[in-house]
Amino acid sequence: VPTVQTLNLLIAGAAQHGDLTTAGKWFQRGVTAGIQPDVNTFNTLINAAAKKGDLIAAEIWYEKAILTKGFKSDDVTFVTLIRAAARKSDLRSAEHWFQQAEQEKVSVTVSTFNAVIAAAARTGDLAAAEEWFHRAEKAGVTPNVVTYTTIINAAARGGNSTSAERWYERALAMGLEPNIVTFTSLINAAV
Repeated sequence: VPTVQTLNLLIAGAAQHGDLTTAGKWFQRGVTAGIQPDVNTFNTLINAAAKKGDLIAAEIWYEKAILTKGFKSDDVTFVTLIRAAARKSDLRSAEHWFQQAEQEKVSVTVSTFNAVIAAAARTGDLAAAEEWFHRAEKAGVTPNVVTYTTIINAAARGGNSTSAERWYERALAMGLEPNIVTFTSLINAAV
């Protein structure tokens, strides 16, 4: 007897190969067979669309999810949608999905904030990245090395090496250990 776990594995397999069409077909077959999709089913489909850079398809899968009886979004749902928006350099959509998470009373994490900061960084909008950093702090979320590195990247994309260095120093002062991405972002800020 097929289960939702089996369905999720089939969808994930297709998604890992970048085949959103086959993932969608497996979803339809599962529903036709009477399998009730769960949050993991939809998160996998949303992620598959996001990885293909298809924000619209990711949003459509979210819309299908919320129409499904018993579906409850989680942080993974929204981090994935926000990252899909970030890949499109669409800060407005990223902020929309963050607000949607808050409206649905989903507990946001450092990953949720990092995803919005990344959307700001993709556009070189250092002010927006810093604003989201401060929102995270106000929410009691502890920034990590990814948070700082992403802001350094926003400064680099905006051509602001002074701010990149300042954020690097702040990360060190917090006891965080920079990684290769941090150093690459610093180099990009300097050139």
